[in-house]
Amino acid sequence: MNPFREFNRMLGLFLFALVLIILLAMSGSFFSRGVYFIYTNLSNPGDNQVFVRTKMDLGNSESVGKFPREMGDWKGPDDFSVSAVKESLGADVMLLRPYIRPGLYRPLEFLIMQSKDRSSFHPPEVCYPALGYQIEEEGNEAVPIPSASWVEGSPWDPQLRTGSEEPARPVPTRKLVITKGADGEVKERKVVLYFYVKESSFWARSGAITMIRVSGAVPANGSYEGMLSIEKDFIAEVVPRLFEAR
Repeated sequence: MNPFREFNRMLGLFLFALVLIILLAMSGSFFSRGVYFIYTNLSNPGDNQVFVRTKMDLGNSESVGKFPREMGDWKGPDDFSVSAVKESLGADVMLLRPYIRPGLYRPLEFLIMQSKDRSSFHPPEVCYPALGYQIEEEGNEAVPIPSASWVEGSPWDPQLRTGSEEPARPVPTRKLVITKGADGEVKERKVVLYFYVKESSFWARSGAITMIRVSGAVPANGSYEGMLSIEKDFIAEVVPRLFEAR
């Protein structure tokens, strides 16, 4: 037997075992069934993602319809009718529900939508202008979650190594500020936060994508920071009810 060939074979097996150990140590998110990730860029899912496990079947209308109507001070009355919109978009699951809380003069609109057909998801940057809105501002907005227990942390995360109780990774969302008006006068102005959820498993078969979106009306002029803070608080209530730690 050629000793050099045997050495190369053993070295190859050792390196393979080392890579396998590293993958397992990094939580196995890519290979585990039922693991999902949150992201904001439909064209680049690997950009700024957070791994989670869902608490409900986002592909089942009955399950999604049971999402809590009460969350802290938030209350969600009857859902909006979405049959026509759901059919026109080719969505498999859609929930559109208003939520109110004391001191909020108009309800937030909360959307959960899932489809196996990516064409169902018109990017909001395209969809809103098609509906007559103009985009005043857009960008990324990180939403802190009060409890970090739902988020999967890396063994090499410095905050986890130091034992910090702060969220290791906030939820990434995409922010849009949109307006609609006539004759140069703004009649309607909204702040929108949204993100996508997709199964990350190596064995994922459905290819389904879920959009989570919240929007709220703001004054035609002036700051929108108050509504942005309200929407971030709302998402902080939603996320732990939809997802848990990997």
